Amino acid sequence: MSSINNARAAMGEKIRVFRKTRGLSTLEVGQLAAIPAGRIWALEWGYLPTCSHELKKIAAALDVKVLELFDWGEAIDDDDAESWECMRRC
Repeated sequence: MSSINNARAAMGEKIRVFRKTRGLSTLEVGQLAAIPAGRIWALEWGYLPTCSHELKKIAAALDVKVLELFDWGEAIDDDDAESWECMRRC
């Protein structure tokens, strides 16, 4: 698995944990964020890339800061330029 896929999966896991902690379904998060529930599900499982405006909507729906959606410790290899470029775009 590439480090970009690792980063997606780690972020998706964070979204899923925040969602479940708040007792929300993917449908409810989708409604709060104005994003289809199927897309929320796909993001949670790391199947799709996302962008900054989408992350802002999801973070707002979950009542967290965007940076809280990132797993800085394990998802990114410090020497992997491709991973950092992905994070920069987000």
